[in-house]
Parts: sequence; C-alpha cells; structure tokens
Amino acid sequence: MLEEELLRRARAGRLRHRDMYTLLFDARGARWDAVRRAALERAAAMPPAAATMLHWYAEQHNVENGLTYEEQSPDPEGRHQVCARLRAEQDWAGSVRTAWSRKTARHYAACALLAQMSALPEPTAPVRDEPAPHPLRDLVASRISGPLPGRGRSRRRCPRAGLGRPD
Repeated sequence: MLEEELLRRARAGRLRHRDMYTLLFDARGARWDAVRRAALERAAAMPPAAATMLHWYAEQHNVENGLTYEEQSPDPEGRHQVCARLRAEQDWAGSVRTAWSRKTARHYAACALLAQMSALPEPTAPVRDEPAPHPLRDLVASRISGPLPGRGRSRRRCPRAGLGRPD
C-alpha cells in the first residue's frame, strides 16, 4: 500500500527531495526496487536534485564540500565531459558524462554517481541539452537574412484603433 502510493507520487512528480533521498539511500529490499527506480528517474528529471542529494549524503557523513566535479577537455564535437566524485565514508567516482552545456554534463554525471551509489541502473530521463548559441554566427546569419518580413527599417508604427490622446 505504501509502496503503491510512493510509486504514484514519483510518477506524478510529487516526491520531495527528502523523500527521494530516503528511498535511494535507506529503503532496502526487493519490494522497494520499483519505487527506488522511480525516485531516481524523478531526480534525473529535476536538475539539480541529484547533486542536492549527493551534497546531503556528504553532510550526513560530516564532510564539507564532498561533491566535486572533474572536467576534462571537450570532445572533438565540443561537448563538455564531466565526472562526479563524492568523498564521504569512502571515495566514490562516477562515470564520465558528456553534454553540450557544462551544467547539463554536471547533472548527468551527478545522476550517474547517484545511481551507482544506490545500486540502481542509470536513469534515462532526458534533460534539455543543445549547443550554446554562437554570437558571431548568429550575427552573421541575421545580417544575411535581413529584417524579418513586415518589419522594415522604418521606425513608424501603425496607429492602433481606439488609442489616442485623452480629451
């Protein structure tokens, strides 16, 4: 009964961070596996929930600044490569994860480490990740394409019906 309610809340996105933390690190046994997987998926869908829970884990073990990230040089496509590390009762190192933005790569790395520490398969919840806009490329593209249709270079505005000076 309790497992069903928690599973329903996790799938609906109504689990609090503390609930997810308790499920991932304290709940044990086969009957909790589905709920724990759903809590991990929920944490992966809510950046920076995974990093928050890893920070809490380090605090529980009286370690300040326990969560760190190791950033490697970008891959040939320019994607950021990040590995999350946690120092607590032992040293944990997650897998290297890549993404277009540094923030997303850190989130993926924290999710991988959280999955490893909770002995669950890595979550698949997607997070929006796209290449950062290139200012010079965007400027050149806007000059080539010219002004948008219906928006000439004139600063004159069309009068709006019903608007005028008060009498």
